Amino acid sequence: MKPDHPQDEPGNIQINLGEHQRNAGRDYVEITLIQSTEVFLETAPEEVIDEKTLHNPRLFQRRCGIEIANPEVRANTLALRREKQLTDHEMRGLRKAGHLLIRPEKVQLQPSRLNTFFGQLQLLLLSLFCAMSILQITLSPAPESKQLLGQLCFAAIWFGGTWVLHHLYIEPARVLKRIGA
Repeated sequence: MKPDHPQDEPGNIQINLGEHQRNAGRDYVEITLIQSTEVFLETAPEEVIDEKTLHNPRLFQRRCGIEIANPEVRANTLALRREKQLTDHEMRGLRKAGHLLIRPEKVQLQPSRLNTFFGQLQLLLLSLFCAMSILQITLSPAPESKQLLGQLCFAAIWFGGTWVLHHLYIEPARVLKRIGA
């Protein structure tokens, strides 16, 4: 005898990706299943993520890039995030750039114009060095294939270094300027 519905066939697994567990009233039970923390952080409402992050230091570490055991400090960090309307990516960037001070007694933003200045200076020096190196390779009497290889190497160093310096110095400065810190 064949079942009336395909979901009644033995061996079928049904997964409820809704918010709550519920009994379906038949011979199976639906439960909420989260396959990974990335899926949870991408799909759950902000209030639920904040509550879970407050009580779970590992999830807080995955979200903000730093593991904090003290729930009060986690709460202060999340309060600062909500107050300044920052994303998780921006919080991680500010912390890596040294603009976010997280201590047991306080969590605050510490904008530094000197930090941004040195980042821009490094970017300028890297650009000058790579541009001059590419020009020197272009004007050399080496074969064209070796010139091209040298130019590509210096261009890769230039763009890679620019990307790193932008994410470490320039982008956090833009975030701080946007939030008025």
